[in-house]
Formats: sequence, C-alpha cells, structure tokens
Amino acid sequence: MGRRATQYVHPWWFGSPFQKATGLWLTGLQPLPRECRKSSVGEIKQAVWLMGPSPDREEKRSRTDPQVARAMAQYWG
Repeated sequence: MGRRATQYVHPWWFGSPFQKATGLWLTGLQPLPRECRKSSVGEIKQAVWLMGPSPDREEKRSRTDPQVARAMAQYWG
C-alpha cells in the first residue's frame, strides 16, 4: 500500500469554497502552512463528493484545487 501521506490539506484552508482532502507526500519539504480563511469563504461545499456519475468523473475528482496549487507554488516556489 505504501506510506501514509505526510500532510492532508483542504481547499477551504486557502480560500476556496470546497472541501476535499488532498494527501501530500512531502520528501524534503516543510508542511504547507494552513492559511485558513474560512470566514471569508462562507458556506463550504462538498461538490467533489456529491458529483454525479459521468464518464470523466474520475478525472474531475483527481484535479487539485487551484487555490491549493497556488499556495504550493507560493510556499515552495
């Protein structure tokens, strides 16, 4: 099965209105700091979990939220 993820992050920690746990396997990197801006987001949606069946559902579910990707780029460069 492999090793467990070093850190789990959620998009709403970084200003996105969605909840989707994303596992990160960090080797030689510091954990991504939690920049929780929940108050500015409003209602947090579970859109990924509630996504209906479709031929490309697996691909859509595997996408990294843009806010998480932006936080990674800013923090790790």
